[in-house]
Amino acid sequence: MKSLILAIALTVQVVSSALGQLVESNHSYQYRSQQISRTSVNPGGLLIVSVNNTPAQTGKNDNQHQVNEDKQQTVDIKEIPSMDIRRDWIDYALLICNILLVIGGGITACIALSSLSDISTQTRAAVIAATAAKISAEAQMSGDRAWILVEKLKIDEFVWARPEEQKTATFSYTINNYGKTPAFVSALEIRFEIGSSSDTPPNLAIFGTEDFLINPHIIPQNDERPCNTELSPNSSPTSEQIKAIEESRLFLWVYGIVKYRDIYDAPHETRFCFNNKYSSTKAPIELQMAGDPKYNNAT
Repeated sequence: MKSLILAIALTVQVVSSALGQLVESNHSYQYRSQQISRTSVNPGGLLIVSVNNTPAQTGKNDNQHQVNEDKQQTVDIKEIPSMDIRRDWIDYALLICNILLVIGGGITACIALSSLSDISTQTRAAVIAATAAKISAEAQMSGDRAWILVEKLKIDEFVWARPEEQKTATFSYTINNYGKTPAFVSALEIRFEIGSSSDTPPNLAIFGTEDFLINPHIIPQNDERPCNTELSPNSSPTSEQIKAIEESRLFLWVYGIVKYRDIYDAPHETRFCFNNKYSSTKAPIELQMAGDPKYNNAT
């Protein structure tokens, strides 16, 4: 419907423009039908009009021709004559053409504004639909992605004994994938150490561990992997260390990071950081979350 109205408006404009040009050319033709070659005013206040007359006979001598050229017609104008202006059908046609041009331009402008409004509405609707589709896709990906957590943290052996009776102090835990799809582990760094601070683990550099596994280790969905780590740097504590832990001068730390990618190749990481809750070194040793909150999170 809008296209039809726009076509009619454009047709009206074209026809009106053509009629206007026709009328102007007709008027120009009438105005050019009379030509006055020269006018002047003599000192007495008379309007002198000089008209070039074409000689009727070519056989007259040069002197007579010169006299004819020097002749002037003088007109004494005492008042400006009244002019009776009458409008003919051409003037009315030109007026109608101008009115049609204005109407056609107004219709075209209204259609253009309406089209711009429709385009704006469609653009907003497209943006809303795209945003909704993005949110839906992200929700789908989040629901299907892998989720790695480190759980069941436990210090199995931590006692001092004579050298011939010493046992390796170990920290056990599980790596669980609670997602619906496999996880591709690209970096894994777990530490079991003794530190002098109760707020900060001994080596924060491990939380900046880069991907180092050439062939990522795959943990299937709904899988649980038992793991363990020995005390570092020495596998068994000394008597001095045990005494310092009991006096809260030293602290046991278990912490680490797991970096992996999901099936959409999006990177994720899981961090954990714990230390001994009490000063006792007798098994089982209870652990508590410690350190900066950023060392205990999952993305």
